[in-house]
Amino acid sequence: MNAVKPVSPRPTFFWAGLVAVFIGLSGLVQLTTALVPPSQWVEDQLENWTPFHIALESQALLVLAGCAQLALGRGLWRRKRAAWWATLIVVMVAPLLHVGKDFDWPMAIGSLLPLGVLLWQRRQFVAQSDRGSLRWVWIIGLPALVAVVTFGFLAVRHFGVSAEGNHTLAGTLQSVLELIFLQSTDTLRATTQQAQAAFFAVSFAGAALGLMVLGLILRPVFLEHPPTPIELQRARRIVDEYGDNPFDEFALASDKRYFFASTNRSVVAFALWRNYALTLSDPIGPADERARVVTEFLAYCEQQDWEPVLYQVGPDHLELYAQFGFKYRKIGEQTRIPLANYPMAGPKFQKLRASSYRAGREGHTFFWYPGIGPVDEKIEAGLRHVSDAWLKAKDGREMAFDMSSFDIQEIRLRGAAVALDANGNVAAFATWLPYRQGRGRCLDLMRYDSPVHGIMDFVIVESIRAFRDKGLDEISLANAPLANTAEPENTHDRAMRYIYQNFNRLYGYRTLFEFKKKYFPVWRGSYLAYRNTAKLPWIGYAMVNIHIPGGVWKLLRS
Repeated sequence: MNAVKPVSPRPTFFWAGLVAVFIGLSGLVQLTTALVPPSQWVEDQLENWTPFHIALESQALLVLAGCAQLALGRGLWRRKRAAWWATLIVVMVAPLLHVGKDFDWPMAIGSLLPLGVLLWQRRQFVAQSDRGSLRWVWIIGLPALVAVVTFGFLAVRHFGVSAEGNHTLAGTLQSVLELIFLQSTDTLRATTQQAQAAFFAVSFAGAALGLMVLGLILRPVFLEHPPTPIELQRARRIVDEYGDNPFDEFALASDKRYFFASTNRSVVAFALWRNYALTLSDPIGPADERARVVTEFLAYCEQQDWEPVLYQVGPDHLELYAQFGFKYRKIGEQTRIPLANYPMAGPKFQKLRASSYRAGREGHTFFWYPGIGPVDEKIEAGLRHVSDAWLKAKDGREMAFDMSSFDIQEIRLRGAAVALDANGNVAAFATWLPYRQGRGRCLDLMRYDSPVHGIMDFVIVESIRAFRDKGLDEISLANAPLANTAEPENTHDRAMRYIYQNFNRLYGYRTLFEFKKKYFPVWRGSYLAYRNTAKLPWIGYAMVNIHIPGGVWKLLRS
C-alpha cells in the first residue's frame, strides 16, 4: 500500500507547470470566445497558436471543449499521469489530422512545443488515478468511442453527400475523426443545413464523450476497502508503544486509513474525502523520525493525487510542518489534567464540588459498568435510552473521526462511567478511551437524560476519583473547539473568537469551553495545518463531511 516512489520537489515542476497553464488558458479562451465571439483577426491568431481548434460555429462545442481543456490543464497541474497521456495523445493526433494541409509553422510550434516539454518532463507526472474509474473507461468509454465513430461515419456518409471535399471512405473516416477530436473538419465542408447539423452532432458527441472520459481518468485514488486485519494490528502495536496524544486511540476507529512509514515504527491515521486526506493529530511514532514520516506521507499523497491536511496537530511540531510548506491556524484548545496532585479542593473548585454533591444529595450513585464481566441488559437498555434521548435533543447527529458514536459492543469492551438515579435507572454516562500506554484516559461520549443540574459533573468527578485511585497519570477532557485561551493576535484569531462567541446556539462552543474550564485543566493549543489558503473553503467542507456521517446535506436537513 505504501510503496513510495521518489517525488521531485514542487519547484522543479516549473516547465511542466507552464504546459499545464498553457492548456488551461487555451480552455479559458474557448469558454471566453463562447460568450464573446472575437474578431476574425483574433480568431486567426488563436487558431494559429493553440494545438486545439476553436470552433466558433457552435457555442455548445466551445463550452465542452473549453471545459475539457481546463480539466486537462488542472490534471497536468496536479501532476496526473493520466492527464499527461491524454494531452500527449491530443497534441500528437491534432497534427496528424491536418496531414495534406499547407504547412502552418505557428500551429506546428503550438503543437510540438508542449509535446517536447511533456516528453522532457515526463517523470514529473507521478499522480495516479482511481483504478476503479479507469476500469470504467474501458468498460464504457471504449464501446462508446466505437459507437460515436460508427454513428459519425453513417451520419457523414448519409448527410454529407452534398458536402465539398473528399468523399472516399478514407476521407469520410478522416472527417469523422476530425469532427470528434478537433470539433471541425476541412476534409469535408458542409454546404447544407442538414449536413451542418449532422457534423455538429458528431462533434458534440465526441466532445461529450471526451469530457466524460477525462472526468473518469482524472479522478484521485479512492480507497474503497477498509484496512486489513494485518494493518490494524500494525497500527495497534504502534499506538500502544508510542501513543501519547489523547486522540491516538481514535486512530483505530473504523473510518481511518493508514500510512506506515518505511521504518514500520510510525503511522499516520487519516480519513479521505474526495482528494482531501485529513490526518488525525500528529503522526504516531518515535519523535526522532517525525520529519521522515512527513516527507514520506507527502510523497504518498502526491502519488495518490491527494491534498494533505493536518488536523488537530499540537504546537510542538508546527515549525517542522512549516518547513514542508504548511500554514497553520489555531482551531481550539486541548485539555490535560495531571492526577497526581489534582486535589479538587479549595475555593476554586467550590462550584464544581457543589454541582457534583447536588446529584449525590438527590439519590444518584456512581457505577462503573465493567468492561469485563457479565452483561447487564437493564443497564445497557438504560444506556441506549439515554443516548437516544440525548441525540434527539441534539437533532440526532452522531459524529465521527475524532468522536465516537454510541456502540454497546465498545462499552462492553471498555466500560462506562454511569450515574444511576434513586430508582436504579441510568441518568447519565460517560465513556473514556485509554492513551499513553493505558496511563491516561480521554473523555469521549457524554450523554444524559436527567433534569438534575450538574449530573455530568457528578459522573466526571467520580470518574476522576476512580482513575486517581487506580494510579493513572492524567486524564483529558478532549477538545474545546474554537476556544483560545490567549488573546486574539490576528484576523484569523479574531474571526474564530467571533464565531465562538456568537454561534454558541448552533453547536455550544462556548458552553463546552465553560464546562471544561471548571476543572482547571492544562490548556494545549490545537491547530489545523494546510498548504493552500485558497482551498480553505473546500477543506472546511471536507472536514464537515468527514466528521458527520452523511455529510453536509444531513447536517442541513437536521
